[in-house]
Amino acid sequence: MKTPLPATPRQPQTSATPKLPQPPQIPARSSSDAQTNDAQTNDAQTQQALAFTGRIANEDGHVVLKDPVTKMSYQLNDQSKANAYLGKQVKVVGKLEMKSNTIHIDSIEPLK
Repeated sequence: MKTPLPATPRQPQTSATPKLPQPPQIPARSSSDAQTNDAQTNDAQTQQALAFTGRIANEDGHVVLKDPVTKMSYQLNDQSKANAYLGKQVKVVGKLEMKSNTIHIDSIEPLK
C-alpha cells in the first residue's frame, strides 16, 4: 500500500542555509496618493531659499523682479517690501513658487 503524500510539501530545515538579505519593502501608492503627490509637484515651491538678482520694476501694475540674464520677470509676494526698491538692482532671497513664478520673499537688499 502506498503512503499518501502530505498536502503541503515540507522543506528540510538546515541551519547551514545562509539567509539572503531582503530588499526593503516599498509601500504601494494608491491612486489618491499619486494624485496628491502630482498636485504637490504642480504647485511645487522650492524647499530652500534661493538668491535672485535683478532690477525691481513695475510691470502691468505689479512690482516684479526682472532678471537681465534669463530675461525672466518674477512676481513678488510682498509688494510693499519690494516697492521701496523700485528701479534699483537688488538681491532677493526667497522661495520660488514655480507654478505662478512668484518669489516668496525672505529678504531683499540693494546690490552695491
